[in-house]
Amino acid sequence: MLLAALLFIPALAQADRYKDVDSSTPQEIADGMGTKLARGVANVTTGWGELPKQIYYTTKQDDWAKGLIVGPVKGIVMTLVRTASGKRAAS
Repeated sequence: MLLAALLFIPALAQADRYKDVDSSTPQEIADGMGTKLARGVANVTTGWGELPKQIYYTTKQDDWAKGLIVGPVKGIVMTLVRTASGKRAAS
């Protein structure tokens, strides 16, 4: 019972993270906009880092030949995904 309660508490803490505009204060709306802006700027400026990252991960998981052939392709795709939508690669 205690374990279930401990697992449920973090879900309650994030429950009002996704409030709608009507129930949010102007400060909460501004904070959310600032967070989204910062995340967007970070994704646009660091999205290019996916190229060497994917080469490295592919080389580490498989071998150097696959890392040099498949890694750049995965890197280009993930660079576009990160820069355009902000999604992160599953590591």
